[in-house]
Amino acid sequence: MQPAAVRRGESVGARRRPCRPTPLAHWIVVVIQWEVFEDLGTRLCRRVTQLKEAAQVEQRQGRQQGPDGSHPSGGSGQDSRNDGGRRDRDASGRARQARPRDALGRPLPYGSVGVEPVSETPLAPLAAIEAARVLVRAGRAFSAHEILEARWKACPREERDLWQGLAQLCVGLTHEARGNHRGAVRLLDRGAARLGGYRLAGGPTYGLDLDAVIACARRGGCVG
Repeated sequence: MQPAAVRRGESVGARRRPCRPTPLAHWIVVVIQWEVFEDLGTRLCRRVTQLKEAAQVEQRQGRQQGPDGSHPSGGSGQDSRNDGGRRDRDASGRARQARPRDALGRPLPYGSVGVEPVSETPLAPLAAIEAARVLVRAGRAFSAHEILEARWKACPREERDLWQGLAQLCVGLTHEARGNHRGAVRLLDRGAARLGGYRLAGGPTYGLDLDAVIACARRGGCVG
């Protein structure tokens, strides 16, 4: 007696053949998978572009930094501006810092009473060293940094490491006074290394004992 499938005109092999997707269904699956990967690739490309743009912004801000390699005035790296969105300027039109600051260099609201600002005019080497020493002893390392920075901008090229290194030490002291111990150690080490290189080069020290200054910075800063 023949099987029921044979009597119905069906082959036994046909019943056992596994179900396979049609070419149309196969391509639908491929298209769906491709769209998923394409969307993932688009999102990855967008994220990479965002990271590149952020790196470019940081690089531009790094070029705007002073000799200390940081922005102790607040960490933003941007120019201080008044309520009208314009840079503070003096009567001659030159950019000047008019916003009041506290003893640690932190900006205060306009109209507040801050510490007496230091002159932005470069002082002579000995005068700059003495002014910076007085300010550091008074707890105003940030203002001492401004004195040394002004000297750094005006000094001969061969003396740049001296004034930049001293300014970095003052920034390190500023960070320490603000409670940023990690930033203080980094700037003190950087300033000490720069002064060490300058000492080996044999440039003028204007009465400073660089060995003592470097040793003091390695111990974590001093006010002498």
